[in-house]
Amino acid sequence: MEMMELNEELSENSAKQIHELENQHYNEVRSIIENYDDSRVTTAELLKLKEYYFKKKYLQRILDRLEG
Repeated sequence: MEMMELNEELSENSAKQIHELENQHYNEVRSIIENYDDSRVTTAELLKLKEYYFKKKYLQRILDRLEG
């Protein structure tokens, strides 16, 4: 839902807001990524990484559209 709201509120400052949101989402999974061990990763951690990936991909598409 947060992503759709962001998409609807695109403005001139949107790129900055998107980068801030990307950083916020990355900070939520930073410890998982930096300390990743395939033999010790939990299902919950993998689901968090999956969610992060899809959010980042969505935000990148918005940035591409703004710049293009």
